[in-house]
Amino acid sequence: MLPEPEILETPRTGIGLVHRLLALCADAPPAAPGWKLNQHQARAQAEPRLNAWAAQVLGDPAQVRCRVAYLDAQTGAALGLPLAELRLAELRLSPLDIVYLAPAAQGRPGELEQRLSFHLRRNRPAGVPADADVRLDLTRDPSWPPQSLSLAEFLEFARAVRQLLTSARPLKAADLALPRGRARARRGAYRAYGPRRCRYQRA
Repeated sequence: MLPEPEILETPRTGIGLVHRLLALCADAPPAAPGWKLNQHQARAQAEPRLNAWAAQVLGDPAQVRCRVAYLDAQTGAALGLPLAELRLAELRLSPLDIVYLAPAAQGRPGELEQRLSFHLRRNRPAGVPADADVRLDLTRDPSWPPQSLSLAEFLEFARAVRQLLTSARPLKAADLALPRGRARARRGAYRAYGPRRCRYQRA
């Protein structure tokens, strides 16, 4: 076996620098424009502040659109109807629902697309048989205005928001202290909350 290149273990010089972003959420979460919230949205009920923050980041769901074609269940051919259009707001999901229902990888259908298909079958136009299949076109229509997003564009954004949320952690007292004052901040939290509730991680 060839030896591992030692250049990969060369120690760094200089001072290490880490940038962190802090997001503050108000006690009274602001209204989410465009999002229809209800008591059945468990994620929004469990964390209303984070849900309101996600609503501000994601924007108006009425601007997210996808085109739909109904297919014959036997032949797979289009039924000859003009392409229908669906807006994400029609599903009545919360912002956090959208973030966590988006597929984890591009090109793989997720639960959100299954909900879209179910909604379209249940609300099919007149003349469409009950066993008709649904084909979703997630790409952008060139005739849409600039403020409209295709579902594919929006899902890519929702995946980025989910990655941000899952990699975040609560703020600690040491995060707001200067490097020399971190030990003092840790000792203050230890005295305030006791050893059972204080677990510190080195930055």
